[in-house]
Amino acid sequence: MASRFVKAALPRVVRPYSSATSHTYEHLKVSTPKPGVALITLHRPRALNALFTPLLVELNSALHKLNTDASIGAIVLTGSEKAFAAGADIKEMKDKSFSDAYGTDFIEMWSDMTTAVKKPVISAVNGYALGGGCELAMMADIMYVSAGATLGQPEIKLGTIPGAGGSQRLTRAVGKAKAMELILTGDSFSGKEAADWGLAAKVFDTPEQCVEGALSTAEKIASMSQIAVKAAKEVVNKSQDLGIREGVDFERRVFHSLFGSKDQKIEESRYEEVQRIQVKLLTVSKDAAELVKNLETSLNKNQTSSFTSANMTAPNAGRQSPEPEEQSDKQQGAPQASPNDQGAAPSKDHAKDASKETLQSLPSNPTGPMDKAAEEKTSKTMN
Repeated sequence: MASRFVKAALPRVVRPYSSATSHTYEHLKVSTPKPGVALITLHRPRALNALFTPLLVELNSALHKLNTDASIGAIVLTGSEKAFAAGADIKEMKDKSFSDAYGTDFIEMWSDMTTAVKKPVISAVNGYALGGGCELAMMADIMYVSAGATLGQPEIKLGTIPGAGGSQRLTRAVGKAKAMELILTGDSFSGKEAADWGLAAKVFDTPEQCVEGALSTAEKIASMSQIAVKAAKEVVNKSQDLGIREGVDFERRVFHSLFGSKDQKIEESRYEEVQRIQVKLLTVSKDAAELVKNLETSLNKNQTSSFTSANMTAPNAGRQSPEPEEQSDKQQGAPQASPNDQGAAPSKDHAKDASKETLQSLPSNPTGPMDKAAEEKTSKTMN
């Protein structure tokens, strides 16, 4: 008997993934972590992402698909935290003869990223990027590094030289003297030094910040007009092949061609509208600033007039105050009897002074019968 319980069918969520991200690779991971941005991660962990033909075939395939995908505006290429790419796989090279290498154009396909891919590529370098790994990182249009990354061209130690553009790109980036020193000695250099010498555009403290910084820049680039970005990449790369005069002529021709682009018309109209709004905001800001300035001036005037009025009334108040102060001074100057003096008998000097005060308080011309009698008695006594 068939079961009555039927498994419910959930609605499918359709997401606009790139065609390259839907493909399964053995040595790569491809994703779209941000709008318009593709992330390619080299994934050969046991060999520290050492470069060999199967990996390069997959890389070129993914790059070509992303290059023709209208939803992708920029690409980020990275490895693991331990190694961007530790170099070329020695096992693949050690048994090759001159006829094999020359006849099969060995590692020529490595340069597809610089010739066939028209969209900007940013390399996010962490860990080791040596030999072919360093050359692959330099093929990108922009290089970001973490401070702890280790880069270099150590081929001289294996009895050979860089073969994928290392001697050319490194020299253009850091100058002949420094490139000659690095290539002839095989010495490695840090990510911080790569940024200081101009080989890398930015240096980050951690690998996570490096990858995130590359993705953020790629997202910003992807938000621009794709036709303008493509043209900008082309003219900058031409500067490496042409003299200054020829380069400027080429740039001007490409600049003129963009006047036939719809993106140019749309972006210029939008920019004109933004400028108009900015002018309005600037005018309003100036009016607001003038209003604030007038209010501050008015408040300052009111404070000044109040301060002047207070100073004018202050002297009158000062004339009325001495009376209580004088009373206070008198109270302070009056002798204060101590508790021991209150019960003691007055001295002779004190009694004499009191008698004088009593006589002075009597009227100078006394009247009345008692006063006359006392006066006659006093005169008789004196006689």
